[in-house]
Amino acid sequence: MSLLSRQDFIKRTLAAGVASGLVLSGLGKAAEGATITHRETFYDLTKCDGCQGLKMPWYVSACREENSFKFPQPAENIEYKDLKGEIARLEEEIAELKRRWPAHSVKAEMVEQLEELEEKLDRLRQMEQQEGSS
Repeated sequence: MSLLSRQDFIKRTLAAGVASGLVLSGLGKAAEGATITHRETFYDLTKCDGCQGLKMPWYVSACREENSFKFPQPAENIEYKDLKGEIARLEEEIAELKRRWPAHSVKAEMVEQLEELEEKLDRLRQMEQQEGSS
């Protein structure tokens, strides 16, 4: 049995570590089932001139075109036949939420729900004012 020198021991230990790392990482395996993933693009907006002469910057329109299938189409001509009833319902829902509001440690979901309800109420009140003025 031969004795290993300290230098040979370190070399063999490092080689074994590298080899096991390659095996565990799967470097030797073929790329089976590899899929192409979309990459993101970052723009330095400090150098952006806003695509002068265009109605919309080219990258915004290209992004909208590429991702159009991901977004639902808005409904046309949304009508609130009972605008006052909808406003009253939202006001009651906000009041109910505020009755359940804890004295401390308010959950983020409750805050988000209140903000959404208040935004809807504001939009409906604006619609009511526009209908009243026309």
